[in-house]
Amino acid sequence: MKKQHIVGLMLLGVLIVGIFLIVLFPREKAYEEPSGMPTEPTTTPTPSPIPQFPSEESTAAQEKELAWYEKVNVFATPLMDLPSFVTAIDIGDFAETPAKAQFIALQVSFFHSLGIAYVGQVSIYNIEGSDTLSVYPDLMEALALNIDGEYVDAWWQRFPGVEPYWGSTLHPRWQEFLRGQVERLIDAGVDGIFFDELMGSAGLVGDEKHNGDFNPVVLEGFRTYLQQKYTPKELKDLGIDDISTFNYREFLISKGYAQQVRDPEERWDVPLFHDFYAYIESENRKFVIELMKYAKDYAGQKDRDVAVTANLYGLNSYSLNFAPYVDYFFVEFPFLKDYPKITTCAPILRLGNSFGKRAVLVPDTVLTVPRLLEMGDTATLLQMWIAEAYANGGSLSAPVAYIGSSEGNGRDTIEIFSADMTLMEPYYTFVLEHPECCQSLYTKEDVVLVFHAPSDRDSGEEYRSLFYEASEALLSSNIQYNVLFLDGENSGKLKASIVVLPEPTVPLTEEEEIVLSGAKVIEFHGGMSARDLQAAVIDEIEPIIEVRADKVEAYVFDNTKGLVVNLINKAYDIVSERITDASNIEITISLPEGCNVSSVRMLSPDEDIDISLQFQQYGNKLNFVVPSLHIWDIIIIEY
Repeated sequence: MKKQHIVGLMLLGVLIVGIFLIVLFPREKAYEEPSGMPTEPTTTPTPSPIPQFPSEESTAAQEKELAWYEKVNVFATPLMDLPSFVTAIDIGDFAETPAKAQFIALQVSFFHSLGIAYVGQVSIYNIEGSDTLSVYPDLMEALALNIDGEYVDAWWQRFPGVEPYWGSTLHPRWQEFLRGQVERLIDAGVDGIFFDELMGSAGLVGDEKHNGDFNPVVLEGFRTYLQQKYTPKELKDLGIDDISTFNYREFLISKGYAQQVRDPEERWDVPLFHDFYAYIESENRKFVIELMKYAKDYAGQKDRDVAVTANLYGLNSYSLNFAPYVDYFFVEFPFLKDYPKITTCAPILRLGNSFGKRAVLVPDTVLTVPRLLEMGDTATLLQMWIAEAYANGGSLSAPVAYIGSSEGNGRDTIEIFSADMTLMEPYYTFVLEHPECCQSLYTKEDVVLVFHAPSDRDSGEEYRSLFYEASEALLSSNIQYNVLFLDGENSGKLKASIVVLPEPTVPLTEEEEIVLSGAKVIEFHGGMSARDLQAAVIDEIEPIIEVRADKVEAYVFDNTKGLVVNLINKAYDIVSERITDASNIEITISLPEGCNVSSVRMLSPDEDIDISLQFQQYGNKLNFVVPSLHIWDIIIIEY
């Protein structure tokens, strides 16, 4: 079966699948839980009959959404070197139990009938609760426990009928449970698998509301870790007299550190807590990578080639460990009124490209109802993100609706806010009909912006901020660049002449310095202005394009026949939610030596424009005027 690289359509999975299951088919509790810790179920009920999809109970709104997809079917994304576009639903449902897997098989069949690929989901730590625990009661022993010995409540995942808990991701039974989900998804016929919540139990150690995973299996593994890392004398100096009987949770309680561990800031000053985090993070990382490989291996055993992706939320150093193992680069954004900022999409997309993977940006559409009411119309912002995503060699998964939930500890009520998808349709239709604008493109590496993986959880945010600022400075002056992920695994010297290096949080290694040694390195630090960086680069190299207009960014790509220039209007006002159109934009492009232009063509999804432009060429300088720009114009220059 031909390999499909799948991109996501976040809402369809959440709205039609998740909400369909949750709202239309509410699940009764398999057992009652007293307040406090849940108890193990004593019986395993017979699974309920699997509802057909679509159901007669589907609401008019859902039927309208399905009809829209069947008619248009253009939420498509070109990935890697595919000759055509793939439409996908992402993220679909979990296959926690055989019954749920049967339902997923029905969904897969339905969406395939529409020409839509289906990407299933595996959460590294989340379990939906009563339903699954009633089928697998032994999973209770594999749930995470906090410092007080209580089960960890993944409260933000709670919806009507769902009682979520946090799995102990280092526990062998939990790992077996996740491998079973992978197998059931592949057997159900999914085209891809999306792995979410990659931090697993390590996310508990650094979480503000929780304080660690103190499951007995984790504590036993940590005891072995300490025994291998420290000498008996060092252990004694740390307050451990007998490592053979050491229990970290009991140690913290007996030494009076329990309250300090509950504090998200103070816990890092507790003895051995950094070791505790390092151990859990390392073991969790190794398991997640093994699970991704297992998905590929199991699919191969079934003569199938299933795409694998994962949520690299935040681009922190931990998430980027998984980039080499995914088929496409998936980054979730919290969907607020002004975020993802229009200045942060490009560097993230290009970072994905540095791994040889297409990057997909996915706005997180689960918000509180009050927040949704504040947001108002975000159509223009979404249109800009779509343009910026494709103009930077990536993709954007736009939501067809927003899921609003109540405030407070959990999501007790859900409301659906439909988005006007007709506003997005022209953009995705354009991408579908004009692959020459988005595929088989490349940029010359004259300027490279370095992403040096932050060394730890504390330095990540500061470094990413510098990385984004450097990108904004380059793009606002239309300096074309590629991104290099520098992590010590690179080899050889860069072909680029200029390297922009945001000030690293740790010194470069000798190997990393060798990689950069063939280029002029311009270090960008916190005290440096955008104008200073622009001047430093322009002193060394002439930008390939000059745009005589404010707040218009250009993205220039080569193809086999000439150049593709994406123009994006960044004159967006967050308050008014409007964009100011530009007109009569003068463009000058420095052409490669010996190139003679035969035609200049302008296309735009804004008003379905496809026209020829007059141009003048003097030597290697090409001049032309773009008559209008609302959001996105594409200029095709042929030699």
